[in-house]
Amino acid sequence: MQTYRTLVDRHLIPQLGQVPVRTLSADPVETWLLDRAHDLTTSTLRIVHGLLKRALRRAQRHDKVARNVAELVDTPRGRPGRPSSSLSRQQAAALLREALEGGHRLGPYVAVGLLSGLRTEELRALRWRQVDLADGTVLVTRSDRFGGDTKTPGSRRGLRLPKLAVDALSAARTVQAADKLAAGAAYRDHDLVFAHPDGAPLTGAQVRDRFTLMTQAAGLGSRWCPRELRHTFVSLLSDDGVATQKISDLIGHHNTAVTETVYRHQLQPVIENGAERMQDILAGPLPASA
Repeated sequence: MQTYRTLVDRHLIPQLGQVPVRTLSADPVETWLLDRAHDLTTSTLRIVHGLLKRALRRAQRHDKVARNVAELVDTPRGRPGRPSSSLSRQQAAALLREALEGGHRLGPYVAVGLLSGLRTEELRALRWRQVDLADGTVLVTRSDRFGGDTKTPGSRRGLRLPKLAVDALSAARTVQAADKLAAGAAYRDHDLVFAHPDGAPLTGAQVRDRFTLMTQAAGLGSRWCPRELRHTFVSLLSDDGVATQKISDLIGHHNTAVTETVYRHQLQPVIENGAERMQDILAGPLPASA
């Protein structure tokens, strides 16, 4: 949610915020989008354009505007974004070791993301009521997206977690119990699995900053971002022979075509049916520390 507020504050309000909503027309909206296209990727442009459409749709429902002028404008093509990459097996094992043993507050976040393929938005929104540590399962129903829902209805899914992920979540719960004790009445309990020491939700930028510290500590440099945990999950399972349909089910895609389109660089051309085995791929044995 914080990411969308930031986009509004940085890219929408400075140029359109002073225009009375009743007088807003399609031309300034188009000019605004074309100006932002020099700085933003196409996907981010779609998001900010969508935020404006949503705001005007609400204004229209309350008779503040006669029509939604943002709907009359096409989203332009933005600047090229950096293509997502995936960690190699050795790199992923090094990062997993750092996440589990490096003493990082968000180590469990990275470990669970790497071992489960959850979206980083899903991890930020994960509640303890969705986690069953005794059974080793998690129910994915929410995402830190505008509106709070998962990306698509097909994204809602139940997953059985490997032991390393369950252990990481147990460690996170222990740390959080200490946080609550230290903060007392000041603790803001949102039932979040991953949060600040005072219980406040994490933003995407905060996760990225801490993730970079972890990749640097693991000897991987600073070029990686949290969403590439999911790309790595897909890549390593595919390399290990897990079928595309199985991978689609695990990552919450409603069909294999979506998986093949989004993760075409991570999927092997020919793969066969196989069991879920991400922990086996990474955890035995982890590389020794330098």
